Amino acid sequence: SAIEAANAKKSTTAYTQASDTSEFDGALTAANTLNSDKGDNEDANAVQAKIDALTNANLDGDKQLQDAKDAAIEKINALTNLNKAQKQAAIDAVNNATTKDAIDPIVETATTLNGKMGDLKSAIEAADAKKSTTAYTQASDTKAFDNALTAGNTLNSDNGDNEDAEAVQAKIDALTNANLDGDKQLQDAKDAAIAKINALTNLNKAQKQAAIDAVNNATTKDEIQPIVDTATTLDGKMGDLKKAIEAADAKKSTTAYTQASDTTAFDTALDN
Repeated sequence: SAIEAANAKKSTTAYTQASDTSEFDGALTAANTLNSDKGDNEDANAVQAKIDALTNANLDGDKQLQDAKDAAIEKINALTNLNKAQKQAAIDAVNNATTKDAIDPIVETATTLNGKMGDLKSAIEAADAKKSTTAYTQASDTKAFDNALTAGNTLNSDNGDNEDAEAVQAKIDALTNANLDGDKQLQDAKDAAIAKINALTNLNKAQKQAAIDAVNNATTKDEIQPIVDTATTLDGKMGDLKKAIEAADAKKSTTAYTQASDTTAFDTALDN
């Protein structure tokens, strides 16, 4: 019967998601009243009118739900930071929704996730920039950082999994917190080199300072050892010079010097 069909319709999307059920509800109430002990003595035409009113009452729930889905999918497609899997999962969730109320939370979750993925992109950019700094280039071990960057890049690609906001934040944290000790490694190498240079006893002040300045200006650990090697070689030469001076001083008391016709060349060499 029309009443049974109408009662069945009340559990469908057409009814539950309709923008307005008052016309349908009114027609069903009128039909139920007529079909009860309180019903009036209506003729066949009047009864048919009740049936028509019930059958033809507009229930736009299916369209309302579809319109809500279309609008939601449009919003999701406009989220530029989601990867393919994340976007598809959100769209699938919208398409599987059976009520309008279920749709907004899906869009909100996707929007939050889109923000997190934006944060991940920023973290990746910062990490890429860090690869050219001393912190990275002179680090004792970049494995944790490299792995975190690879994981971030994978998630941010078309091959990325459908990870939620919490998982994305974990990727960001891993990338941000990966220890890069390059600055300390370089400073430790400089400190050790300067200690070695300061221990070189034959260099004069200017030579020692020049070597120390060269160490302090070094931007890589590899630059430092050659500076120490050069200073060490120079220290040896300065040691040889000291011995030559001592020998020369000793010679000044010998007959070869005291009886020489001209000591100018010798004296000049000694003074210099």
